[in-house]
This record gives sequence, C-alpha cells and structure tokens, in this order.
Amino acid sequence: MLLIRSKDFLLNLWLRTAAIQCAHNQPDADKVAPVYFDIPKLPPIDRMSSLLDSDKLRKTHSGAAYSNLQASNQGIRLKTNLPSISITCDMGLDPGPPEVTFRNNILGIHVKGVSMVSFPFMTQEVENEMKQLVSNVKQTTPKHKIGAEVAKKFEFGKNTLPDFATWE
Repeated sequence: MLLIRSKDFLLNLWLRTAAIQCAHNQPDADKVAPVYFDIPKLPPIDRMSSLLDSDKLRKTHSGAAYSNLQASNQGIRLKTNLPSISITCDMGLDPGPPEVTFRNNILGIHVKGVSMVSFPFMTQEVENEMKQLVSNVKQTTPKHKIGAEVAKKFEFGKNTLPDFATWE
C-alpha cells in the first residue's frame, strides 16, 4: 500500500508525463498511467484518475481479472468518482476483435491475441514481429542466490516507501 496519497502520486506522474511499470507477474495491472480531467470547479488533486493496463501471455481468457481491473483494487488504491480506463491484453489467445464495456465508471477494453484483427491499425510486418516477440518470451527465475535477493527488492509493494515515491 502506498504511504503517500494516491492522487498526489498520480498528479506527480502526470506533471512529469510519466507512468508506472509494475513488477512482473502481477495478478492485475502491469502498468499505471495518470489521467487528468480538466474540470475547473475541482482542485487539481481531485481531477486525477488512472489508466490501468494488464498484458498477459496466458492461453486462457482473463475473465474476472479483466472485468475487475480497477484502481481501487490495486496497490495505488485510488478512490475517485471520475471515469477510469482498464486495458487487458491476453496475447496468448487466438486473435479476435476487442471487447469494450463501460461499467461502474470504468471503460474496459479487452484485447485478444496479437493481430491486425485485435489491433486494426497494425501492419502485417508489425503483426509478424509482435507474434515473433510473444512466442520468444519465457518465464525466468533467478538461479543464483544474489539474483533471488535482488528480485525480492522488485516484488509488488516492496518499493512503495516514501523514499521511492517522492521526487522532490
């Protein structure tokens, strides 16, 4: 759990045009990007929402993980009445058109596979490269004790202390 306010953290990311790459193999979001709503009646801190992205190589549909991907479930624990965006890409599935939902103030986008059907803007050359890239990805585990110790430092939630979250 973040020890600073989530909206402060998202506002700092937005001001720096930055996003968060989460630790590998998270059950939910892999990336978090700030979304800023230009609503003059709200103070800047209350204009923040998020885009959550989950990219998985699984061969099965994300199911509940796809429909429940929301900032209040994540380590960022953002509570807002503003809309948010949830993108889940199951790259290991057979390609199909994206599924889009809008439920509980969340725009949900589920992408199946990597192809010009999944991503209509993609060229055949890029599709071939992406399929090659996806097929070559392998899960690795550190074999040496020092590698395992370093890997622990990057586990989910291990770097949410204020020293890691404060930039000033």
